[in-house]
Amino acid sequence: MLANVVALFHNDSQVDTINSDSGQCGIVLDRTLFYSESGGQVSDRGAIFTDEVCLVVVFLTYVHLDTICAVL
Repeated sequence: MLANVVALFHNDSQVDTINSDSGQCGIVLDRTLFYSESGGQVSDRGAIFTDEVCLVVVFLTYVHLDTICAVL
């Protein structure tokens, strides 16, 4: 599934870019197949791939109508 990045977050602030030194950060996507934590069930884990990078998804939660994914 193709998705667009809506926003990036690092240390509770919105940022324009992230890199391998950023550590844990957040990414808001316009769509996702990942299941977000809800109703006592834990969220999915997995990876987001681009042509240049693989982001490991460790936690998801809903933010308004979008989903934010905490990644390593």
